[in-house]
Amino acid sequence: MAQKLFAEQLFSGSREIPDDTRRITLIERLGDSRSQVEVIPEVDEDKVRCIPKTIFVEEIQYERGRNCHHTVGKKCHITYTTDYTSTTEKKLPHNVNVKICHTPLVRKCNDEVEGPEVCTTQYENHCETKFKTYILDQDEPVCEMKEEVRCMNMTVELHHIFDEQHNKKNEDRRGDVDSDVTPPNVIKEKCEKWPVQSCKLETKTITKVHPETSCSKVPKKICVPSNCKMFPGEEICNQETRTQVQNIPEEACDLEPHENCQMESSLVPRLVPQQNCIKVPKEVCVNTKKNPTKVKKPITKQWCFDPKEYEAKVDD
Repeated sequence: MAQKLFAEQLFSGSREIPDDTRRITLIERLGDSRSQVEVIPEVDEDKVRCIPKTIFVEEIQYERGRNCHHTVGKKCHITYTTDYTSTTEKKLPHNVNVKICHTPLVRKCNDEVEGPEVCTTQYENHCETKFKTYILDQDEPVCEMKEEVRCMNMTVELHHIFDEQHNKKNEDRRGDVDSDVTPPNVIKEKCEKWPVQSCKLETKTITKVHPETSCSKVPKKICVPSNCKMFPGEEICNQETRTQVQNIPEEACDLEPHENCQMESSLVPRLVPQQNCIKVPKEVCVNTKKNPTKVKKPITKQWCFDPKEYEAKVDD
């Protein structure tokens, strides 16, 4: 009877189990002898015994989803473009124009995973072109088109006069035909106009410009990711005016050198900030929960007890 009562109390869940220990100690005395409720025979009597108990717990389940919205954002960055402003400078006879060109290095990356930065020494090609001016005398042809009249003598036979005279003679001779008679002719001059190019040499003073280019390799330390390489880009050139140092002759009569200058306008480059914007697609997603429903889920709990502790409480 005691064993039956213990099993009903154990499986009905009427006994409260503390949260800290999660165990109960049950034992009962039958007559003069002590007997324990053996629920799991495989466990030794000296150890704690556990009983699995399945209970149902209500939980709320949702239909989970994901809502995404596609938008287009505006991403801007500042770039600098070269602009030219007009300024006035002194124009000296010994100022020379120099064309300066350099080939910048452009980074090109592949689709591999970006690795650590690798620093190398690259060389940019810098070239300077100076324009030397020469003044010299040169014979140049000066040509013009003229019309020239060309004439030639041509012999023209007078057939109509010959035919009339020959017919009259034949009538007079009554049928006698003279086949050796040639028709009269005249000499006529025929003229035509022909275009003729007439040239003559004239000495002119001309100015020739001879470019002289010198190039050099300029080292530059560049650090890029391991999946990128540097390649020469498009050549960039600009004009620059430099003062050429030269010796100015001086006479023994203490002539002072006179600087011959005139004001002229030239274009000076300057960097102008300009906002450059691009449209970047953006995707914003949020998690959603719909249609909440209550469901009962089974949970298995282990109810454990120590036989020795239960015997001690029964004795008391």
